[in-house]
Amino acid sequence: MEVKRDPAELRREFYQLPDDAWVDRDTAGAAAHLGRDSMEQYAMKGGGPPYTRIGRRALYRKRDILDWIVKKGRSVKHTAQLAAE
Repeated sequence: MEVKRDPAELRREFYQLPDDAWVDRDTAGAAAHLGRDSMEQYAMKGGGPPYTRIGRRALYRKRDILDWIVKKGRSVKHTAQLAAE
């Protein structure tokens, strides 16, 4: 049985890694504040960060996750902007 790790712990580990490090899907999702199921949906339907398959494992490069977060996120100056969209 696989032990589910705390997303906050995974994020801390993620941000301590060098930019060329490879991480698993749980860590990549935690860094993007997404769950494993959401990351799997992105992998199946597209629109997610690039990843490499090695056997049954999906591995993501840290810099690709960070680039994807910047690309997918939106910059706001105040919450009223969100209501206007």
